[in-house]
Amino acid sequence: MDFLSACCRQQGDCAVSLLLQQYQCGSTQVLFACVCGEQENEEDGARQFLEWFQGLDLRKIIRLKKRGMNVLEREMRKVAEKALRTGGRKGGVGGIFCLGEECLMFCGEGCRIYLLNTAFGQGHARRLCAISAGSGFDCREGWYMEKFFLEPDVGLLLATDSLCDCVSETMMGEILSVREVVSQEQMDRHLRELCREGERKGGVGMGAVFIRTVEGPAWGS
Repeated sequence: MDFLSACCRQQGDCAVSLLLQQYQCGSTQVLFACVCGEQENEEDGARQFLEWFQGLDLRKIIRLKKRGMNVLEREMRKVAEKALRTGGRKGGVGGIFCLGEECLMFCGEGCRIYLLNTAFGQGHARRLCAISAGSGFDCREGWYMEKFFLEPDVGLLLATDSLCDCVSETMMGEILSVREVVSQEQMDRHLRELCREGERKGGVGMGAVFIRTVEGPAWGS
């Protein structure tokens, strides 16, 4: 499993922070992305996640397999809770960590995660979880975390509410159609198009990361 990825961030006083890290560790592709809303100071949000990610022993986590993913989940929970305590609630915090086909995601109020795939020949977007009691996710004080496996040729969109409130799921599925977006250049262009549409609808403080899974080496990247 390989990945194509793109990010888009609206400039301005209410700008969000984005983090996108992508590596190959041995034969395993690693991707970590997070979106952090307006923070109270520069020590918050994305910087905390970057320092945490850089301190991970990825080779050990991969070597331990299931046990390694459990360790990663515990460590990610700690840094996510810290980010939320230190201002993340103001603008939202969410993240996606992929180790090959295994994926761990977390999402707090102010951010959303969508699965992008093809249904009946058309691009389709579906929100993975709304934060609510009894949703089946690990909801703790307004945020949740979940592990799952990724298939080839699907997409994930991690975005702020400020973008998602301005564009419909139908529009997400059409603009970010995994059938149409098969290169790095297309990833960048289509995500910018989605963000421009959000801006036309009055969105402020928007930010998003778009990830697409690829069977084997990513083409056109």
